Amino acid sequence: MSNVSPSGAGATAAPLAYAFAPLHKRAFGVAIGLATGLLVAGATALYVLRGPDVGPGIALLRQYFAG
Repeated sequence: MSNVSPSGAGATAAPLAYAFAPLHKRAFGVAIGLATGLLVAGATALYVLRGPDVGPGIALLRQYFAG
């Protein structure tokens, strides 16, 4: 038997325990990598669809990267 009551601090202890549970390192790395890759791919697709006229912020990258 557990002595945790359904109301009060005991009701929030279980969700917090799952929120801060140890993560599988490889799965977490794959998830972060995929999310970051999709974000970069989406931003690239957005700029490709906009056409050759780029904004002033992204135009500064021409000073650093050739091409």
